[in-house]
Amino acid sequence: MPKSNLIDSYQATYQPIVDAFCRDIDLDLAGLDKIPSPFIPLYGSGYEKSAIRIAFVGIDTVGWQDGVKAFVTANRENPKAWLGDLEWFHGKVHVSKWGNRRTTFWGFIMGLIADMYGIDDWGILKRGLRDDLLSSLAWGNVNAIEHFNSSSKGKGAPLDSWKLCREKSKPFLGVRPIIEAVRPNIMVILNASISPEGYFNGVAWEKCEDKDECRRYRLTDYGIDVLHVPHPNRMRWSGSESKCRSFLLDGLRSLGAVLEPGSMFMGGIESPFAQHMASNAPKDDKYKAVEWIAAELSKSNCVMSGQTLADLLNKIGFTTNYGSPYSGGRGTYRLIRGAHNRLIRDGREKAAGVVARSFVKPNGHYAYEA
Repeated sequence: MPKSNLIDSYQATYQPIVDAFCRDIDLDLAGLDKIPSPFIPLYGSGYEKSAIRIAFVGIDTVGWQDGVKAFVTANRENPKAWLGDLEWFHGKVHVSKWGNRRTTFWGFIMGLIADMYGIDDWGILKRGLRDDLLSSLAWGNVNAIEHFNSSSKGKGAPLDSWKLCREKSKPFLGVRPIIEAVRPNIMVILNASISPEGYFNGVAWEKCEDKDECRRYRLTDYGIDVLHVPHPNRMRWSGSESKCRSFLLDGLRSLGAVLEPGSMFMGGIESPFAQHMASNAPKDDKYKAVEWIAAELSKSNCVMSGQTLADLLNKIGFTTNYGSPYSGGRGTYRLIRGAHNRLIRDGREKAAGVVARSFVKPNGHYAYEA
């Protein structure tokens, strides 16, 4: 299991809900093996370290895992058994195999991510060649126990048993558990059927934008922005995919989640993306911070000036070895060179190359060479 601060909030949120669900389900209830397990949101191995944490929320996942009976049995024997799904999700980027078309949930997301990062062929993500991007996402569903018609009915599950499981799964539902568990900066909801009054129940929110089926909200107490569009399958039937994709891209750009691919980062220290970077960057080691910033820039094939890096380091709270702020000159270049050289010494040539290509001087030359 990954060691992190996020795992603490994740487990603190869902462990009591899992315990209550498993306590309240009678294993003698008919057809529990025909009702899929409750879905608990997951996040990728690169999510916690991402500059922008984005959680994508769908409707439900058909036939999730081994069923309610197996789920309850396993978690009664070992109350932390449910965390195995997260460990499984961290072990490999599974989602690249799940979206055969752009009108499926994961196909649409992979296409959107490709558009965000200037990747012409979204199939590159599907072929597993940009797992750094897909592993940086969180994934949730509006439903913990899927709709009866999704698979339970076809498997012969009794309706009354499904209704009881659905009732007992209610504590998993709504926006509060997922935002307290995985702490996203932005949520993208792909489900037109939810109402904000129901899904945001108990959380202060305001509507910021409403364009037909495309809406934007702000969860004011948490500082989280929410973009809300229909499920990709509904987009396909209504012919709204292009409109919804443009709405999401424009919204993500305005929220600082998208850099102009292949460009110099020009947003400035007060831009949304820089603000997210300052908030989520490593705080304990300035060399690791430089490496992390370089990795985030490389996702969009972008570069940053030494001066902007200096401003960002100062905002995070780092100082030079003399205790003074970074100014974007020799001290900043020396830090970049030091981060590069440390990675070389550690045998991490690929990461060193990312650092080398990510920061430039005013004349456009690489800063690590200064």
